[in-house]
Amino acid sequence: MECHAERQTNFTGCGVTVLTSATTLPTIVPGAFEAVLFDLGDTIIHFETQRISAVLNRSCRPGYDRLLKSGHRLPTYNRYFNALRRRLLTDWLCSQLTRREVQLVPSLERVHRRLGANLTPSELDDMMRAASTPAIHAITTVDDEAISVLQNLRQWGLRLGVVSNTPFPAAAIDGYLRQHGLLEFFPIRVYSSDVRYMKPSPHIFRKALSQMDVNGASKVLFVGDRLDTDVKGAARVGMKTVLFRRNGHGRRRHWLVRPDYRIRALSEILQIIMEDEVGHVATGKRWFDFVCGCERRDPISSWQGLVRQYFRGDLKPPFNIEARTAARFSAAFYGPLAAGRPSIQPLP
Repeated sequence: MECHAERQTNFTGCGVTVLTSATTLPTIVPGAFEAVLFDLGDTIIHFETQRISAVLNRSCRPGYDRLLKSGHRLPTYNRYFNALRRRLLTDWLCSQLTRREVQLVPSLERVHRRLGANLTPSELDDMMRAASTPAIHAITTVDDEAISVLQNLRQWGLRLGVVSNTPFPAAAIDGYLRQHGLLEFFPIRVYSSDVRYMKPSPHIFRKALSQMDVNGASKVLFVGDRLDTDVKGAARVGMKTVLFRRNGHGRRRHWLVRPDYRIRALSEILQIIMEDEVGHVATGKRWFDFVCGCERRDPISSWQGLVRQYFRGDLKPPFNIEARTAARFSAAFYGPLAAGRPSIQPLP
């Protein structure tokens, strides 16, 4: 192919910008992921849904006792509990029809007012904390692989966040994540209780995207357990999607929705991202070799010269030799530039 039209091109996988010559270059495949967003329920944490009724009973009792001690006149506990349960069930049904999240605080304020207890904002907040914290803890467990997977993703430089449908206030969810050592991984947290919109509405996903410094929605990988909310909603705004079916099981099918990936364990996300990165680097390497051929340059010495020009210091091992080899990016390129050369140790 004849090469003569000079242009500036960023070579993906090589990390430098150089002047190249080419009349026509085919479109380069989109690059690697820059961020991963997670659903919470049955993805990062798992719910024991069969215990929700019993947990609701347990969580109502502390709030009821606090109100009695503070001097409020209330009906019997059974009547109090049934009134709350009916209100929450009605709100939940409405939320399914309108796709707007339940607002727990206003609902609780209305129920208590009808029962003869006019609560102050501080009393409502205190009761919510007393009720929601034990409720969340009693019906959830953190996925066994969550911490290690999140540590790896953060180490790779990926931005992390959460997009979750939940009626619980943000303070309660954040408190749960903090107690289990998860909050530090998620600087971006978007809850339907805050934005009112529920997945699969595009609004809640766009809210998360607006807080992320990424080059488009296609650079974001969304991981969730439901086709009808997680996969459908994320795909609508252009994200790549992963359906997490723990132990091979998933909730609901949707004949119009197809995820980009399917996994049965959170750790499989690491392989998805690694394979995508390998393909990304392989594409950049292929076009770098092409341009070097057009300009009659040696690819290895050219790449090393660009690294010396634009990168300060030595390249720091350990290197993932297996992945680099799969991308046809041999140690002849980076080995002589590595700190502690000539010894190059692969990642464990």
